[in-house]
Amino acid sequence: MSDGLPLPELVDETDSVITGRHPVRASLPILAAPTDSSRAAALNTHRRPFVTVACSSLKDHSFAFDSSFISPNVVAGKAFINFASMVKAFPKSPIAIFGHADPSGDLHYNQVLSGRRAKAVFALLTRNVDMWEELFDPAQRGLAVGDEWGTRSIQIMLQQLGFRDKNLTNNGKLDEETRAAIKAFQSAPILLPEGRVSAPITPATGASDRPTRRRLFTVYMNAICQDATGADFRLPTTAFLRDGKSPGGFQGCGEFNPRRLPSQETIKTWKDAGQTLGKQLRDDFHRENRRVLLYLFKPGTVFDAKEWPCPAATGNVDACVKRSWSNGVPRREGAMRAHARRFGRAVPDAKRELVAPTNPAFSNELGREETTFACRFYHGLAIHSPCERDLKMWIVRLQIDGISVDRPGQPAKSAKKIDLANRRFVARMGTTRDAPTIRGRTTDKGRIGLPVFEDTVSIDLRIDAFTDPSLEPKDPTDLDTQPFADEGIFVPLTLSGGVFPRLRNKAAGDFDFDEDFDQEDAPTQDEVQRAEFQRLHNLGYGADDTGLNFSKWDARQRRFVIERFQRDHSPPLTVTGTRSEAFDIELFREYGG
Repeated sequence: MSDGLPLPELVDETDSVITGRHPVRASLPILAAPTDSSRAAALNTHRRPFVTVACSSLKDHSFAFDSSFISPNVVAGKAFINFASMVKAFPKSPIAIFGHADPSGDLHYNQVLSGRRAKAVFALLTRNVDMWEELFDPAQRGLAVGDEWGTRSIQIMLQQLGFRDKNLTNNGKLDEETRAAIKAFQSAPILLPEGRVSAPITPATGASDRPTRRRLFTVYMNAICQDATGADFRLPTTAFLRDGKSPGGFQGCGEFNPRRLPSQETIKTWKDAGQTLGKQLRDDFHRENRRVLLYLFKPGTVFDAKEWPCPAATGNVDACVKRSWSNGVPRREGAMRAHARRFGRAVPDAKRELVAPTNPAFSNELGREETTFACRFYHGLAIHSPCERDLKMWIVRLQIDGISVDRPGQPAKSAKKIDLANRRFVARMGTTRDAPTIRGRTTDKGRIGLPVFEDTVSIDLRIDAFTDPSLEPKDPTDLDTQPFADEGIFVPLTLSGGVFPRLRNKAAGDFDFDEDFDQEDAPTQDEVQRAEFQRLHNLGYGADDTGLNFSKWDARQRRFVIERFQRDHSPPLTVTGTRSEAFDIELFREYGG
């Protein structure tokens, strides 16, 4: 399992976005009781839930504060570049957009604001300029009175497009410099991605009128929403659930599903800091709660609009309340005395203390991993999402040795590892009769992300090492859990999940580090040394060892193994046969945690 190291093919994170593949679903038996004789015609039915296959989360960094306007920060953060790559990997998967707000402020206000953010993202991806014009219109803001795009959004777009000096402050005033920038934009012919030229607007008045805004919206959308090649990235409405209609295609969740909640002591700190500083501290804490999630669903996902539980993006909170857990309010508002709560992370037992009421059972309930989300429906989508929780996965990378030589006729001097990419696999997660079975394909780098069901588990993995993946059809979104016809001849491997000691603890700056949850005791030197040899052995260094402690490796063998790794990684390593900090860093980088 990755120990704080990002794996771009599975989960990738920047300042603006998190993108990730969801773990392959496990195949589990459905246990159904028979009907009684008095109801002979009755049938037990099973409704398959909505299945998500990938996700992308636009962070608060992608938006201006208290605004649905999409910031140019998404360019540096590769927000839509990464999402475009995910859409390419799952081309048949319909998309749904969910906007979220933080739990401070008015419930109804946050519902409207989150829906406007979801609408802004949908409009950008589909290049719906009319929707952005509606978001710009002050009369359309409703309760979200602070979500004013106004002249400030015009200034930001002109700066991003090079028509306004980037050193100027975007003050929201239609001053002389802003009028000059608008006039320059109106006068310029613009080459659009589809190859046509947008003719200048005449006369160039310097006024922010509707025709100018529509042209500016179009050019700005094209500039900030591109794929990795720099090509225009846009989607048809048919790429979304319900062909992009709301609800379904996009909707707001308001403040019903916070990812992170403060402790009572933290809230007191905000109050003691005074209004200005306290507000800044509160807003910084809630940054990751202000987000927009884009989910990719299993191909073929369709539903009746009446079955979709979310209200439209402009709807009120009543529908969300109806879909809440019975304890929805304390789930999203309950606070521990001295420890934060986080979706996907359990509060340590010793820290599960509520200020009031004093109720150990209730404290234990709110301290569990998945109790900050109030909405049952959204909870079901997010529980498997690396964009919403610190997902626990066993990360396996499969490689084989490929021989390389310096000159023909000369003996091989080294072995180059080749990824087993796009190979079918079957993994049985445990040895019990009802152990879940997972089927799927490795990624382009030969990786598999297996969900964690137990802290330690024996994994029976079978991999198709024979079929040439380039000669067979493949669909990365195929989640059919029926057996492969030829899986009986797959190469068997037995993996011991959860037995590796850590090389090091997570630290500030590591992927998904959280200071409230990742303060752990450092591993002992014996644990570090055992962790090193286990990883070296898995990378092909050293003879097989029947145990997990490498007691059969004497001092000479251990020195030889370290020397071989150092030789293969020189530079940056120096061949000494002894461990060092540089050795551990390189081993951590090479192995992946």
